[in-house]
Amino acid sequence: AYYLYISILTSQGKDEAFEICCKLLSMLNETVPDTTDVETVHSIVKQTGEKLGGISGDDLLNLYEIHNSAFEAIVKVYAQLLVIAFWNKPQIKSIIACRMIKLSLDYGVCKDSVFGFVQYAAYICHGSTEVRHIQEACRIGKATMTLFQRFSSSSGTDPKLCLMYFGFVAPQMEPLQVCSENLLRGFEVGMSSGEAPMALYNVVIFIKQAIFSGENLQNLLNKVDYFIGMIKRFCQSIILPTVMNYKDTILSLIGGDERGNSPPPEVSSTNTALEIKRRKEGMFMSRTLQAFWCGHSQRCHHYARKTIE
Repeated sequence: AYYLYISILTSQGKDEAFEICCKLLSMLNETVPDTTDVETVHSIVKQTGEKLGGISGDDLLNLYEIHNSAFEAIVKVYAQLLVIAFWNKPQIKSIIACRMIKLSLDYGVCKDSVFGFVQYAAYICHGSTEVRHIQEACRIGKATMTLFQRFSSSSGTDPKLCLMYFGFVAPQMEPLQVCSENLLRGFEVGMSSGEAPMALYNVVIFIKQAIFSGENLQNLLNKVDYFIGMIKRFCQSIILPTVMNYKDTILSLIGGDERGNSPPPEVSSTNTALEIKRRKEGMFMSRTLQAFWCGHSQRCHHYARKTIE
């Protein structure tokens, strides 16, 4: 009952979903930090990496299934919390993922365990600049995606795994066309299974990868218009500015000039600092792409610096 209730609250974008997950985990003797610092995250991720570094791919695939219902419930709640934290509490995503991995190594794996492994791999691929660390993360991610097939349904697809793996891990070793196709598949499966928020998160990364992989821009523009309609229908306003910025970029590439139709992020009492930061980053990144492809080098450098800042 709690799982369904949290899923409904998550789909509605309610902050209460995070609070209920934390309350449930507290009842199960688990503690979730409300915030953390970079040093703590790096320390926990490093410890997890050392544990995983001593496990071969075959050993990962042969991890025994969890038989303790209490720990299975904990992992299930953590998986829901990880979905919520993706947009609302990104600073604790890695800590949650590492905790899920520790529980899985200690007590066995279940379907929800895989999400923790893939989130860990995504964190490394997205944040590390060392090739050996990225290669190791790709190894972990690929092995656990194979492990997922042990628990998967006939569709063999999970929208949150598609997002994490094909959005952040697979692009390091697979053609972008393959990644974008799987992200689109994640969207379709998520919408058909009632997981609209996670399905639409797939859309954001799909559009970016489709631009980079050379998809026909007019066809992509038609898809983006459809996605915008779905985002508005399901009230996922947090991702709408990013998608609108991508639409401006596509229009710019088609027309050969910079559009900038999406206004700068509006600051209101309902915007959190994180939302404002993300909107600005998305706008500056899109303007950087537009200026680059239109041959405006100085403007490109200007917006690139803004993105980094």
